[in-house]
Amino acid sequence: MTTKFNSWICKPFLLYQVNLFILAGSDTSSSALTWFFRVMAKHPEEQVRVQEEIDRVFAGRDDDNVTYNDLNELIYTTQCLRESIRVYMNVPPFRVLREPIKVNGFSIPAGTEVMVHSYQIHHNPDVWGDDHMDFRPDRFERANVEKRDPFAFVPFSAGQRNCIGQQFAMEVLRLTAARVFRRFSVSLVKDSLPIYKIVTKPETEILLKFHRR
Repeated sequence: MTTKFNSWICKPFLLYQVNLFILAGSDTSSSALTWFFRVMAKHPEEQVRVQEEIDRVFAGRDDDNVTYNDLNELIYTTQCLRESIRVYMNVPPFRVLREPIKVNGFSIPAGTEVMVHSYQIHHNPDVWGDDHMDFRPDRFERANVEKRDPFAFVPFSAGQRNCIGQQFAMEVLRLTAARVFRRFSVSLVKDSLPIYKIVTKPETEILLKFHRR
């Protein structure tokens, strides 16, 4: 009886987690790739560096198979992805306070649902400098990451309640980047400003042209 009861309790929870993993992950990943390809088109010198890294990792191979070890070698590509996410992505985490806290003199009672404004965190000039709107992949070099507070970059939230799909999401992004830039270069045909909602979307349409290398 206990086993059946536990199973009955767990099924809705597991279904919720699966739906969150698939549905939320697909929208945010597609948005991340949109802005990544846009920023690569706007920074051709960075695009060349990404392609050079991908060419080195896949040198002498004709197939498009990508292994986990391949992804781990895409260091500069990962830096570009993370910097693109920092500049453009905005998926604010929500939390319910377990205990009251004070923020800048304001008392917030327990049980209050709060939103962490990740866009402001990712554009805090005290952390990222006055050029925080600029695309600079070197921000995510190992030495720079290690000296920065771990809560300064929270696209997947942080702590015990971080995103269950963050590792999978980064693998999808790196895999897509590797397969696309191994075969193509991208240029910008029509640009659009970002609209920062729960998931960052273009104000109008973004048109990109993919050229076979």
